[in-house]
Amino acid sequence: MEKVFILNSSPVISLSKAGLNVILEKLTVLIPQDVAVELSYEKYVDEARQFISAHQESVFSEYLISDEIKNWGLGKGESSVLASVFQHPEWIAVIDDGAARKCANVYNLNLTGTLGLLLIAYRIGWIDNLQESIDALRHAGFYLNKHLIKDVLQKADSEFI
Repeated sequence: MEKVFILNSSPVISLSKAGLNVILEKLTVLIPQDVAVELSYEKYVDEARQFISAHQESVFSEYLISDEIKNWGLGKGESSVLASVFQHPEWIAVIDDGAARKCANVYNLNLTGTLGLLLIAYRIGWIDNLQESIDALRHAGFYLNKHLIKDVLQKADSEFI
């Protein structure tokens, strides 16, 4: 069964700014309406807005944000991603926000982040150099903890899980 990734704003913005949105093009992605609205704001990079505009067929609004998720006080985008995966446990939330990741872990939701997508793309062979892709993210303004980078690079060299 093909994996479905539910995108929050941060991965779309970061990968688009870094010139790596080809990863999103190759994955099966869905974008909650609240995330699409957020990404349409002028403050976001043109590439992220263009990605949403070009992928309107991936935008959906069939999710209900439960009280459990509302009580976390997250933004609309994060809440809609988590609500979608809460309703469809086989889907994978793509979120970088710390509080939203904690919420996903409490409810045992499938979860990855922008670096997780890079790792998947590297293992499949969609990107040749993981370090260069990580550097591109950093140069695009995406904050990455040195320990997290080291962990991802080590996982890249290990066998598939």
